[in-house]
Amino acid sequence: FKGLDETAKVVYTGIFDENFVKDVYDGNFPVFEGVICKNDDFMVKVKTKKFYEKLLESRNGMIFEE
Repeated sequence: FKGLDETAKVVYTGIFDENFVKDVYDGNFPVFEGVICKNDDFMVKVKTKKFYEKLLESRNGMIFEE
């Protein structure tokens, strides 16, 4: 993973609710795969629709370039 940032960028600070999940899924944040949401009590990943579409079209559920 040479050359990759070691820390994730913060794209949102606020309330984790259904509207936020829908915004991530709909691609309203500058991410392709999705986001990780966490606080002192929980951590959850929310993926984008584009990521799921790419996953479904890939071979054996793995994403890679040909």
